[in-house]
Amino acid sequence: MKRTISILLIITIALAFAACGKTADVTVVPTDTERIVELSLDSENDTADVSQAEETLQTPEVEYTQEYYVFSTTAADGLLTVDAAAQVLYPASLQMPVARVNAVGFTQEQASAYFDYLFAGEQPIVVENHGAAKITKQSLRDQIALYEQQIADGTTMTQSLLTEDEAREEIERLEEQIPDAPDTVSPDVISDGTMLSGVRMDNDDPEELLELNVETDNKWLDIYTPVNPDEHAEGHFFYNRKDKDIIYESEATPLAQGTSIEGMNMTWDDAVAVCMEFLAVGGVNDMTVGQAFQLEADGNYAYRFYFVRTVAGVPLAVNHEGTDYKGVNTPWGYEELHITVDGDGLLDVGWGSPVETTEIVNTAADVISFSQAAEIFETMAAEVYEPSTVRYDGEKREAGVSVDEIVLSMLRIRDVSTDERTGLYVPAWVFYGETTVGGNPNKSWEPQIVFAINAVDGSVINMELGY
Repeated sequence: MKRTISILLIITIALAFAACGKTADVTVVPTDTERIVELSLDSENDTADVSQAEETLQTPEVEYTQEYYVFSTTAADGLLTVDAAAQVLYPASLQMPVARVNAVGFTQEQASAYFDYLFAGEQPIVVENHGAAKITKQSLRDQIALYEQQIADGTTMTQSLLTEDEAREEIERLEEQIPDAPDTVSPDVISDGTMLSGVRMDNDDPEELLELNVETDNKWLDIYTPVNPDEHAEGHFFYNRKDKDIIYESEATPLAQGTSIEGMNMTWDDAVAVCMEFLAVGGVNDMTVGQAFQLEADGNYAYRFYFVRTVAGVPLAVNHEGTDYKGVNTPWGYEELHITVDGDGLLDVGWGSPVETTEIVNTAADVISFSQAAEIFETMAAEVYEPSTVRYDGEKREAGVSVDEIVLSMLRIRDVSTDERTGLYVPAWVFYGETTVGGNPNKSWEPQIVFAINAVDGSVINMELGY
């Protein structure tokens, strides 16, 4: 599956690449992004303007190089194995763009545009507690009566997952709420698409959010964005139609580029057009399909697309990795957008940690060759993964790293000299595969990035830290 995914991406990656004699330094320690910008510009690169570069991409004559890479080693007294048996695919000429990137939230302008687009002619209501029943004096009394009946029947654990003592504590808590509860349900508030202020709790610290959380009988939209971009929360967008009670995730089959689902009234091109129309509503024009699946459940079919950003026409690597924020105060997750389309159109959207490209600083930066990247992998992979052979309590265990595909693509790294959510899109040699601990898979998603090298300076990118 991972091979299909990466070939789909690499076909669209190349600019007019030219070979270079750049040398890699495996001892390089990443500092701030300005050093990488300076290094990327420290050559006789073609810095043609972006519009020209994008125009060139329309009908590229690109020569690709394909290799087969094999490597194997052990470390940590045999507890760690590192194996590679991988297809390597990259444009024969080695130059890639470098761009500045910032985290952004969702603006009121975008929220209003999506509200009008998704609920045209409808009157969605404001959701205060999604899926929760509205509380009145009578609803509290009804819940108390239910607990009392369960206590009498001895069924509190099977019916409510509560012991009898816990059920009695709940009854006391509910009785305290009755005096202040309303007699009747307050009328629904009809939304006009305005984001409302609210508070979301993260790590026990309240954070101010703006949120548009609305629903009709068959649709739900929740957009939230932090008021203060320096805090923990990041922008998120959720939408789903509720007219079909189908769980498609029960079966997902990878789709190659341009492959339509047999038996659907929606072709690949039609489904992608639905997605691109959705993105255009929010003013987004720099994303492309990075990964695609056929979803099937109970004889129903849908497309699931994962989108990635592009820089001067070059897409980022498919990346489902999670980030930590050790060493920085402000977390910054990798952007991820999936869109599901069925025969009736847009079915659901999940979009987290949106970003914007603020400047393309170089359209054609020299990058290290694959042979240099392989040398770095062979030197550093065991060192990176050896700590995983020791559990938190000191007990030793087996660990493994396998690589089955390698592509020259692009990744986002953050600026470690600041706690702001700023960084770069950099060329990267991306190693896809699998990690195991104690014989079991260490991650649940595919494709998994097991190793990544900044192709500008040869430094190893820590995907969890984001640099």
